Amino acid sequence: MATSTAKNKSDASRKGDGESLADEVAMLRDELEAVAALARQVGVDGIALAKVRAKARLGEGIEKGQDAATKIAEEVASEWHAAEKRLVREATEHPWRTLGLAAVGGLALGLLLRR
Repeated sequence: MATSTAKNKSDASRKGDGESLADEVAMLRDELEAVAALARQVGVDGIALAKVRAKARLGEGIEKGQDAATKIAEEVASEWHAAEKRLVREATEHPWRTLGLAAVGGLALGLLLRR
């Protein structure tokens, strides 16, 4: 009987070990679920932060592009006005030369369009 009592104690301790192991596995599973939920939240937060940063960079890029376009437009307008002033000055200083160039240009255009 002594052996059967020892065997029963051994079986009981194994059952207790099995239950404690099952409890530990359940706790581990719960902790892993919590870690996974935290990782998902970090991912969502990271995506949201990346969207905000991308929108900010896009806004900065658009602003820089608009500034560059404005600067180029101002430079082109300035050059156009300078060329216009030079053309008017040359035409007023040398009216016969201007008239001759216009006549030659008209003759050349007429010859090209006639063919």
